[in-house]
Amino acid sequence: MPGKGEHKLSPRRVAAAQKQAQAVQLRAAGLTLDQIAEAVGYNSRPAVHQAIKAALKKRIADSVDELRAVENERLDLAMRSIVGKVQQGDLDAVREWRALIETRARLNGLNKQVDLPIGAVNMLQIEYVDAIGAPAAEPDWIEGKATERAPAELEATA
Repeated sequence: MPGKGEHKLSPRRVAAAQKQAQAVQLRAAGLTLDQIAEAVGYNSRPAVHQAIKAALKKRIADSVDELRAVENERLDLAMRSIVGKVQQGDLDAVREWRALIETRARLNGLNKQVDLPIGAVNMLQIEYVDAIGAPAAEPDWIEGKATERAPAELEATA
């Protein structure tokens, strides 16, 4: 098994990838795990199973990355086609631009929820107060996660 600190294109990693690819091809051709182990040179059935799983996982990840790149190129093209109208203040074009930005954020995972440790919420509040000089919203706990309520909402519930 190639080492973690080893270069991705080292001879050992390349050989391991070729071995995995061969195992996938043989499995697709209907060979058993034992037959693949013998043909490719794995020590055991579990080793073959793990190799095939890793190869398929890598292929899926590569496919997702490729699809994401294609979709980002399409979004670039769409944005280039309306940039002039956006700069002229065309409200329909501005709405479309905003929708494209939101689509790109979702596609690239930029709007994923980030779970912070409990102490981090207090640190963010302190930084917020320091930055704008106003009291931060108090945390409201829903299903173990901190959300924010504005100070005016807090006064109304007190």
